[in-house]
Amino acid sequence: PRARVRAGERPRLAGAALLLLAAGERAPAPAANQRDIDAAVKKGADFLRGRFKTDVPMSPHDIGPTALAGLALLEANVAPGDPALKNITASVREGAYTATKTYSIALAVFYLDRLGDPNDVPLIQALAGRLLVSQGPTGGWGSAPRGLPEGIPHTTKPAAHHAQPASCILPVTDSSRSSG
Repeated sequence: PRARVRAGERPRLAGAALLLLAAGERAPAPAANQRDIDAAVKKGADFLRGRFKTDVPMSPHDIGPTALAGLALLEANVAPGDPALKNITASVREGAYTATKTYSIALAVFYLDRLGDPNDVPLIQALAGRLLVSQGPTGGWGSAPRGLPEGIPHTTKPAAHHAQPASCILPVTDSSRSSG
């Protein structure tokens, strides 16, 4: 049931609403200056560099947060040779072969692409292929790629990083096997 407001109360309610709106109006906050922005970026980058310098605190099955931290460091102009970025890169490359979450796979693609190592192209293509084949009929994705068996690694890891072409790390399905 809808609450009824008596005719005499309407002006009071309207007045109260106007008072709340007027009280809420404030001058816009001043924009941050470039020096403050640079200091905040440096502070964030220093925190992430310290966190990932000696170890990568992550679940081996969820590389998304690690890839996102790597993206933040790259955007803060931290050199790819930095120890933290080296650890992040190794973890993302290693974890990409068994990642099962759409979020993690997508962030690994973003990170490896932004890193710019041409040797990562086959892995990026394989991960993008996994996302492509798992896209739903309406164009979206779920939290885990569709059409790939649960609990089974979705790619075959090459013997050494970048040692084999992308065709060796793409998912294998019954329809992709030749009838011989």
